[in-house]
Amino acid sequence: MACLALSACNDSGNERKDISASLAAQDKAAYMCEGMEVDVTFIGEDAASVFVGGKLFTLEEERTASGAKYSDGKGNSLWTEGEVEALLTLSGQGVRKCTAVL
Repeated sequence: MACLALSACNDSGNERKDISASLAAQDKAAYMCEGMEVDVTFIGEDAASVFVGGKLFTLEEERTASGAKYSDGKGNSLWTEGEVEALLTLSGQGVRKCTAVL
């Protein structure tokens, strides 16, 4: 019985570690994109939540030759180029050059 109780404690500890690892994998960035403030939360390496103009977009990672590109298939995308620059495209609008706000 002691083993069962100990095992249960270890399982809940692993669950807490998994949740902590998931939260730690989220990284935030802020950009200024030609006069527009953009807040980004990178969710692991697979997705990004982009808040711009009072709207929240959830973008999925796309394969690229360089940088990291996230899009929703509806004309909204964020393409990061290094740690300081990015390109933002919102559906029906042109591409905006972005600079990280440090």
